[in-house]
Amino acid sequence: VRMKVTYHDPCELGRLSGVYEPPRRVLKSIEGLELLEPRLTRERSRCCGGGGGLWGYKNWVSMNAAELRLRKDFEPLGVERLVTACPACYMNFKYTSLDRSIPIQVEDQLG
Repeated sequence: VRMKVTYHDPCELGRLSGVYEPPRRVLKSIEGLELLEPRLTRERSRCCGGGGGLWGYKNWVSMNAAELRLRKDFEPLGVERLVTACPACYMNFKYTSLDRSIPIQVEDQLG
């Protein structure tokens, strides 16, 4: 049985630094994982809304952005888990998925 996962490209790691493939290589190397890509990925990935201090200033705006990404981009894939390499993305997706009852478990790739 393969676990279906997806990866969120953080703004700074992806679009700012151009790092797209290394996190995917790590996930693909784990036996039992099936990596599914959303329609908007890599340089076309939507921001999660968690960076730049927005969470601390207007967390509802931050959570709305995360909910959009979770519901429109990840939920249709039928994934069990979402992995990201950014602590701000992790926090925003994690709290939003719990608060808005979105059945995707959020994981930090470094954890």
